Amino acid sequence: MKWTLNPVLAWRRTQGRFRDPLFVFQMGKVGSTTHEETLEARYRYYHLHDREDFYAKYEPYRVGRRAKRVEYFDIITATRDPLARKVSCFFQNLAVTRTTPDAAVYPFCFDSEDAARNAGMDELTARFHAWDEGIAEATEWFDRHFEPATGIRIYDHGFDPEKGWQIFREGKWRVLVLRFEDIEKNHLDAINEFVVGRYGESSRVERLWPANLSSRKWYFDLMKDFLQEIQFSATDIEAAYGTPYARYFYTEQELATMRSRWRKSPATIAAEDRNPPGRHR
Repeated sequence: MKWTLNPVLAWRRTQGRFRDPLFVFQMGKVGSTTHEETLEARYRYYHLHDREDFYAKYEPYRVGRRAKRVEYFDIITATRDPLARKVSCFFQNLAVTRTTPDAAVYPFCFDSEDAARNAGMDELTARFHAWDEGIAEATEWFDRHFEPATGIRIYDHGFDPEKGWQIFREGKWRVLVLRFEDIEKNHLDAINEFVVGRYGESSRVERLWPANLSSRKWYFDLMKDFLQEIQFSATDIEAAYGTPYARYFYTEQELATMRSRWRKSPATIAAEDRNPPGRHR
């Protein structure tokens, strides 16, 4: 970890151990590892993707909160274009490794990286399209995980897509909502407002620490080839963008652009994808 090599960051990290925790509670592949790496010197943090893990980590604090009378806890959550996220998540979990689950969790998963590399593009696209949950993992995540875990209905808080991020309070929570697509545009400013608002100027973050980048992964070249072949049906596009999730977090113009992007020829999609914002996949 970078903070162990920097005495200033190490001191801040030690100080953060005595603060109430930050829950980085987000669906996977929305920049959560970058957020975690950026804030690790500020907070005791937990990086969580589903409600069961959230319950397990939060319960001791929930009980302790009543004794300490802590006013609130902090959560950072985030969104992403559902089709772009499906592609990213597919490749993140394409083969069994030390850090990825087996096929019982992701049925498209290959037994090894070599098996995935040698499978052929027809096999990859067939497995991708057979993964029916890939779009709903994004569009239904707040209903399946965030609301049951926190009691917060995210859609009741008037998110402004033009601004692209939001901080709000409800009950025992203070929540920062970000959009993956804006990671280089406003995440640093949003995180600073969130952190400084609680702990003062000494907690200001100087930069984002990019992490979990697809450009550094074993599958990066394979994914580029895949994007030259993949095509989405009108049904897939509607399942992604005709949802309360999509209409809440993105403007009509942004949704039109997303629809247009995935309706284009695969080669055009691949050309556009060579320089995504930060490549924080």
